[in-house]
Order: sequence, then structure tokens, then C-alpha cells
Amino acid sequence: ADCQSSDVSSEYKPAEGSPMSYFFKTYEEIYTDLSVENVEEVYNDALQFKRESESAFTLGVMSIEELAYAEELFDKIMSRILMLQNYDMKGEKALNEAKLSQAAPCFANLSIFRSAIDSWAISQSFPAMPVSMLHREPNNIVKLYDLTCDSDGEIKNFVTMKGKRSPVLPVFSDGNGSSLFGLFLLGAYQQSMGNYHNLFGKSCSVTLAFPECEQDSRDLEIVGLQAAETASEILCHADYSPEDMREQLACALNAKVGKESWEDPGGER
Repeated sequence: ADCQSSDVSSEYKPAEGSPMSYFFKTYEEIYTDLSVENVEEVYNDALQFKRESESAFTLGVMSIEELAYAEELFDKIMSRILMLQNYDMKGEKALNEAKLSQAAPCFANLSIFRSAIDSWAISQSFPAMPVSMLHREPNNIVKLYDLTCDSDGEIKNFVTMKGKRSPVLPVFSDGNGSSLFGLFLLGAYQQSMGNYHNLFGKSCSVTLAFPECEQDSRDLEIVGLQAAETASEILCHADYSPEDMREQLACALNAKVGKESWEDPGGER
């Protein structure tokens, strides 16, 4: 199984005679020569060409259209490496980097520092998986981020079925952008260490009971369900009164724009 192909057409491809023609001719050869035998070598070469194209653009040697083509070539190489993962290929690092480059960002309604702080602090791998659409085969891979302003608010390692770590999570995506995910084995320690980072409260938590022995035919059972904290509850923890805040906002709006202009016909504000 190899990836021989000359399909490197693009609207950003430099015209013949461009000062960067030889650079891109060599870059394209890396793309067309990719096979299961040289994955690691091709990845390293592609990474070097990517860095050189960024430097050339910074120095004014490469146009922004040519830079776009260089990035497109790198993306195509990573996509082809990902296509080879089901074959007996060597180059786990290249495969992981290809997964990261092709993974879609997925933003979860939580704070990693609030609910799973050891994932960030000591690279603890908590089991994570989608808990919706489980009857559908995964058709996408994602990187999981939280909604905080912190650049490292993300789950960087997922435990696979084989017990290895993966930088991405396979999921089924139906195109509407809505999925449910679960983080497991968190517990009271993670909750207490995280405190109220970025004013994120406790996320919805579930306690599951498994059969005591393998011969037990019963399914796992939900024995506890706790709803997530509301915004009002979190504000109260920080010694703010939601009612007072609403009144202060109403007074400020009245002073700025007038009461009639921001009330609807029913009198609701």
C-alpha cells in the first residue's frame, strides 16, 4: 500500500518560472513518494519544508499565495499518512502528528482545571469517550478543548482500547456540531483541587454501578445523578447576589437608553 499520486493541483500552486518553483517541485516529490516504508522520513522532510516556507514568507521571499500552497501540501501529506494507519507502517510519532493536524477542534462546556486538573498538572489520562451516538461508527477524530481563556485548557491524551495513549478521540459526527462526552474516574479530589476556576462550577456527574461478578447478567446501573451548578449558584459562592446584579444592570440600562426602548410589549426585560 502506497500513496503514489500526482494530484497536487491547487489554485495557489505557483506559476512556472516562479523563484520558488524548484522548492515546490521537491516538496511535491515528497508528497508523491509517500509509502508505508518511508512514513517517518516523509514526515520529517515535510516538517522541514513547512518550517522553511514559513521562514521564506517572513523574509519576503515567498508570497502569501505560495505559503498557502505550502501549507496545503503539508496538510495533504498528513492526510495521506493518516490513511496508512491501518497498514503495517512504522512511524508512530508521524502518525500522531498527522492525527493532530487533521483532528477537528471540539469545545466542551467545562473547565479542565476545574473538573480534571491532574490532566493538565501531571498528564494524568482520564478515560474519555462520547456518550451519544454510540450505535454509529466513528467517522471523525477530534481534539477536546474547554471553554476557558487558557491556551492549555485541553485533554492532550486519550486512552485507547489497547491501553495506549492517543492525542485525539474518535467520534461520530452528524454535522450539527452537537455531541455529548463523558470524563470518567474523576471524583472528589479533582473537584476539590480545581475549586472554581474561571467561575466554572461542578459539571453534571453520574455514579455508575457495575455487576459484582462476570456471571451477573445485569447491565451497569446509574445509582447517582447530580446536575451541574447554575450560573446563579456559582455567583453566590463568590459572594455576589444575582438579584442585585440584575437590578444594577436594569438601572444602568434605564439610565443609558431609557426603559421603554429595551422592554418588549409584554413588559419583559
